[in-house]
This record gives sequence, C-alpha cells and structure tokens, in this order.
Amino acid sequence: MSKVKYAEAAQYVSAIQDALHEGSEKHRELLQAHFEAPKHTQTFAQLAQVVGYANFRGVNGQYGILAHRVAEGLGIFAKPSEGYWDDILVEWTGAYDPSGSRFRLRPEVALWPV
Repeated sequence: MSKVKYAEAAQYVSAIQDALHEGSEKHRELLQAHFEAPKHTQTFAQLAQVVGYANFRGVNGQYGILAHRVAEGLGIFAKPSEGYWDDILVEWTGAYDPSGSRFRLRPEVALWPV
C-alpha cells in the first residue's frame, strides 16, 4: 500500500472532473463502479465485469489513461515512484482473491462527487 498523498480532495475533484470531461463515458462508469464497491475496493477483473470489458486488461489500460489525465490536472507529469499511473487513483490493498489483486480508491478520490 502506498503512503504517498498526491493532492488534497478538492484538487482531486477538480482534476477528476476535467479528466472525465476529456475522457470517455467508460471512464466515468469505471470510477462510479469502483466508488460504489464495498469499501471502494475491487479487483480490476471485477470492475471489468461491471463496466463491460472482456477482462482486467481493459480496466488496467483505461484506468491508466484516466489516472494520467488526473495526474496532469494535479500538476504531476512523471509516473509515480511505484511505476504506474493507476497509483494516482488507487491503492493496492495487499489483498488478493481469485479474480486478482484488490485495489481501493484513494481516500481523496473516494470523496469525488459521483
């Protein structure tokens, strides 16, 4: 789990709104599904089923695109030290289930008005 805090909730709200305005409706659906999950925690395979992707790879790719846009809105132009843009939006819970690693929305992202 990452202990890094990239921005305050209000900054995330603005950056997410801007990124969603630029992105596809699927990006909004992805974020909404993750927000609505118990404790804002899902595997990417579970999110894929909810949003209509064939598998976790579609979610991983689209989350990366969305997270990169959000990062730019936050003034972050280099990948996080963990190496994945997704880290801007989610934290790995350290838990694994049969459908993959579980990811939780960062607390600042979970305050986003859906």
